[in-house]
Amino acid sequence: MSTTIPKQNVVIVAVTGRTGESIARGLAESGQFSITGTVRPESLNKPLVDELKALGITVVPLDWQKATPSELQALFANADAVLSACNWETLGDQTRLIDAAKVAGVKRFVPCDWGTVCPPGAMALEDTKRAIHEYIFKAGVPYTIIAVGFWYEITFPPLEDAFGGWLYQTPGPGDVKSAVVNREHIGRIVARILDDAGTIGARVLANEDEVTLDQVWALADKYAPGKLDGKRVKLSDEEVERRLAAAIASQDMYFRLLEYSKSMYISGHNSEAAARESGWIIARERYPDLKVQTAEEWAIQNYSASA
Repeated sequence: MSTTIPKQNVVIVAVTGRTGESIARGLAESGQFSITGTVRPESLNKPLVDELKALGITVVPLDWQKATPSELQALFANADAVLSACNWETLGDQTRLIDAAKVAGVKRFVPCDWGTVCPPGAMALEDTKRAIHEYIFKAGVPYTIIAVGFWYEITFPPLEDAFGGWLYQTPGPGDVKSAVVNREHIGRIVARILDDAGTIGARVLANEDEVTLDQVWALADKYAPGKLDGKRVKLSDEEVERRLAAAIASQDMYFRLLEYSKSMYISGHNSEAAARESGWIIARERYPDLKVQTAEEWAIQNYSASA
């Protein structure tokens, strides 16, 4: 049962990133939030900044990694919620945001997760995120941890390869469910989560659907008939393990993609069932009136636009 919260002041750190933008647009669309977003000073003149301002979002030029503690505390002084949308390379630096949030008395801190559900030890990136979670817990800052699953746009195979063939490779048996979301819809779901006092101190999966790789390719074949023939490359569990070991040994960053692949499509960590068993709230179950886009609807939209 969700309990709504009066209109909130929200700060989004790194508002012009791909996830930050989606969050900002979704919160603005809801009309339930007063939104401030930070952007690096050198990015202040980007067209996207003007678009966000036109939505009523206050954009503050501030490099959060270089800002002083007092500058961050001042930014967070009246914030009900602070959401971090930093990139993966700066995850560890979020400790300075958490420290400032604690001093400022922020009612909810949302760290940068915005990815798949995954247990400790399964991915190096997840272990970095878990270290930040532990820092939050020890600091005693109220929090909500939000995962979204994998984006549709990097789950479905493209008609034209833009990822070195990676999206044509399908690891594992092909029948393992994985949570998915349209990146552009993340903010809409986050708006519902922030408006729900019952999600403070919880982990929430904000996906729209779940799908297997066999289903992904069946939908791709259905709505882009003949255009992807012969492009699918199936990888056995053993082949994924071999490639992962080689990538780690050579310090090739490809290992991060392989860890995601293994976690999602072989181990099944990113399914709703696995999330539920680990104590995650499933947003689309908690909010049954939430409008979501199914995998088939996304396939229709994507491949018809590419025709």
